[in-house]
Amino acid sequence: MATSWWMFGLGVATGALGTGVSGASYVLALKKDRRELADKVKAEQAQQRRDVAEASLVTVTVRGSGGSVAVKIMNDSDLAVLRVELLDIRRESAEPTETWTVNQNMVPRPMAMREVLKAHTAMEVPTWLLDSDGNRVPVPEAVEYVVRFCDTSGQWWLRDASDGPPRPTEMP
Repeated sequence: MATSWWMFGLGVATGALGTGVSGASYVLALKKDRRELADKVKAEQAQQRRDVAEASLVTVTVRGSGGSVAVKIMNDSDLAVLRVELLDIRRESAEPTETWTVNQNMVPRPMAMREVLKAHTAMEVPTWLLDSDGNRVPVPEAVEYVVRFCDTSGQWWLRDASDGPPRPTEMP
């Protein structure tokens, strides 16, 4: 009988040791998974910061030019940007019915969209701002604009007249 209690105690001790080792292994694996997840999140955040910094090198300036409002989109990045497009331009606090159009009186004929804007180059879009009746309005002192483009990694961005950095957006 004494031997069977001894064997029972040895079995219980072995089971407890196995459970302890199993629990410790689980805790270590959980810590490793959390560490890997944290490293992955940090790497993704660092990549997002790099992407925003790169997209911030696409800038926009607006100036009056004769009766037109000229929108200059500059790519000061070392990489090309794709599908650069002036989506909207309006007088600051414009009526919702006001619109705009590309000034087609230029040679070569300008377009509001360019498929590729190479590194360290610019495109200019001369525009006419139109009132609700379709008549040209004088060049205003301040305008609001929206420009969309895609970086070489496939991320789409919106740039507007606010002072903030470009915002990521969904593919059109």
